[in-house]
Amino acid sequence: TPLTNDMIDPTADTLTAAFSDSMGYLNNYATFLRRQIGEYLVNHVRMLPKALILIAVLEDADADADAADAVPTSTSTATSTSHLVGTVEVSFHPSTRSKHLTLNSPADLPYLCNMAVNEEHKRAGYGSLLLDAAERLVLNTGYKSIYLHVRHVDKPALQLYRKFGYEPEGEDIGLVKLLGMDQRYLMRKYLQPKNED
Repeated sequence: TPLTNDMIDPTADTLTAAFSDSMGYLNNYATFLRRQIGEYLVNHVRMLPKALILIAVLEDADADADAADAVPTSTSTATSTSHLVGTVEVSFHPSTRSKHLTLNSPADLPYLCNMAVNEEHKRAGYGSLLLDAAERLVLNTGYKSIYLHVRHVDKPALQLYRKFGYEPEGEDIGLVKLLGMDQRYLMRKYLQPKNED
């Protein structure tokens, strides 16, 4: 599902938690990071067709069951609660991407970024579902390949991307560590249309 304004806050929380944990930021910096990510999301929601942020949500089954069991009245309304599971962004234009000192993705091809799954939903297959949705989006827009960056130290993400067929096209040299940066791979996948049964 594309990100909507009402889901910006939980999406910002998910990305902040992912980036803070993975980069070892201090709590006081996490507050600043959360504000920056919130502003980024507000801006990027309006950037169609240059970029699209996808989110995965779960509907609260208990809320739906309670609503179904309730006796309807003229003043009652059935509402369900959505819980954000994760997010991923697909950039179709370089103006929507961060510029890096090294290893930038090709400007004319889609780029996947800012993928994160809530801690309580990790290792349940939602990362694969988000990745699949992003790839389908890219195929539906007529592109045949997609790029992404992954840090060397992010072994679970690297394993997921390799499982999905992403291959390294380059990597940062060790000197980036002198600048306080983690080494990254630039990975590419050639996409094939999926058979729909």
